[in-house]
Amino acid sequence: MPITIENVTLMFLIFFLEQCRDDIFDSNRSLLWVIVVLIIDTFFYWGMVMVVETIEARCSRCRDSCILKCKGTGDKVVGGGGSNMGAIMEREPDPRVQEEIDRITKATAHGAGAVDMAGADADMLIANMSKTFVMSDGRLNEAVKDVCLGVKRGTVFGLLGMNGAGKTTLLHAIQGKHQASDGDCFIADPGADNKTLSCKHDVDRVRQLFGICPQHEVLWEFVTPREHLRAFANIRGVPAEAIEQVVEDLLTRLDLLDKAEEPSAKLSGGMKRRLSIAMSVIGSPKCVFLDEPTTGLDPNTRRFVWDYILEIKEGRIVVLTTHSMEEADALCTNIGIMVNGSLLSLGTPQQLKSMHGSGYRVTVRLKDDATTTEDDTDPLRVALEEKYNTKEGEEQEFATVEYVATSSTKTTRVFAIAAKNLSLGGLFQLLEDKKEDLGILDYSVSQTTMEQVFTKFAQFQKDDTRAE
Repeated sequence: MPITIENVTLMFLIFFLEQCRDDIFDSNRSLLWVIVVLIIDTFFYWGMVMVVETIEARCSRCRDSCILKCKGTGDKVVGGGGSNMGAIMEREPDPRVQEEIDRITKATAHGAGAVDMAGADADMLIANMSKTFVMSDGRLNEAVKDVCLGVKRGTVFGLLGMNGAGKTTLLHAIQGKHQASDGDCFIADPGADNKTLSCKHDVDRVRQLFGICPQHEVLWEFVTPREHLRAFANIRGVPAEAIEQVVEDLLTRLDLLDKAEEPSAKLSGGMKRRLSIAMSVIGSPKCVFLDEPTTGLDPNTRRFVWDYILEIKEGRIVVLTTHSMEEADALCTNIGIMVNGSLLSLGTPQQLKSMHGSGYRVTVRLKDDATTTEDDTDPLRVALEEKYNTKEGEEQEFATVEYVATSSTKTTRVFAIAAKNLSLGGLFQLLEDKKEDLGILDYSVSQTTMEQVFTKFAQFQKDDTRAE
């Protein structure tokens, strides 16, 4: 009998069936029998996993269809997942968002096979991506709605939004963890003459280009940082002869060398976060997703991570989600703000401050014996309002002066001055002239912060009232 795969398989099955004629659990069976059963189990369960992964999406769609047929009401909810759509104010996207939509639409007008990445001036294009979940009561939760976005290599793109705004869901749809309900994401493949890859149709190749740092650590508690990085280096296809050097370099750069042989369960929160970031960049991915990478870190560790993020952005796309406005301002080249699953604002930090900011914040520190009141007769407030709140001819500056009571005390007065073209020289001159009369010790003027811009959008986010 010739030795072929078919003949070997047949002999293996005959042997197995002969052994099964007696009690399969007979304790007197040979070690060879045990090995055979283990091999069969390996292939059986491996095949089961592959089958389950293949039909998972189809089963999910079937389940959603059944829920819609049995309970579907046609009602839609957005954002956190639950309250009535009419219960909130609506806000139209900014002009820059509309320009981005037009640009992406033009670049993808000829279909997935002819995406004009060069014309869109981007290395990753998110084209009308949406994700809708079917809730248990039959309603539709529009977690992400028609997001259009282009990101260039060598930049850090910040994705901001309140809890439930759709940031993480959008990242999962791009990465393939969730199947997008509509739209697609395209990325230039640097290894194939910048061939355009689809996150829907080329998911296996696309995942090789992605590095992911999830919102929560996914570490094996009894495995050391060195072993984590070795495992991920092998998974990511790092050449065997280069693995040890790559691992050593990452441990050194992220200050984990002293704890390289400790089980990950014994690492501090900051060390676990740094290890997660190291795992996301091993293998030189072309696009790195960092989902709230500095949450819970102390200021020193946070600054360390910031420096590393700025270092790894060279030649890569870095997409960052965060709730720290200071972090977004310090790291991000461009920022998008999501509300209720939609992208409502887009631009550089300075552009967002100029568009949505409220001018300047003036903080004045007074002497203990200075005259102050909490009403409209406060001398300092009166002086500012006389200069800015009235118009006396074309040369008079006009701005809105607002007293910020929540940040003020008896000896520290805070005012928000809203003006597009405020003369700082005139403001400084006024405070200097009134310094002796009003008992001013010192003062400071600061621009609108990203936190104030973010707060302006927070009022449009739906409450997280989930259906049971």
